[in-house]
Amino acid sequence: MGEVPDAPVEQLREAADWLRTQAGSAAVLLGMRGDGARPVLLAAITDDLVRAGLHAGNLVRDLAPHIEGRGGGKPNLAQAGGRNAGGLAAALKAGADAWRKQLG
Repeated sequence: MGEVPDAPVEQLREAADWLRTQAGSAAVLLGMRGDGARPVLLAAITDDLVRAGLHAGNLVRDLAPHIEGRGGGKPNLAQAGGRNAGGLAAALKAGADAWRKQLG
């Protein structure tokens, strides 16, 4: 979980995929201040953790209000965008807390 430097969203997806494949079993949540400081959240989860109950789409949908945005996606990969980059740290913390709680 963490904030990464500004880059095209496609590179953010590639970074999340790379982290997910390198870890074997992982839940990745990245945040970025995108174009014009517009925040982006991206969640990627390995299949074993999807089976354990984690859902990337549900997570980013729930976190999007922190950045005054909307989001969603598939169980293993999802994205949210918003208008308030000041809420990015709170969104990342809330996401980490949610996943820790779900995994026990």
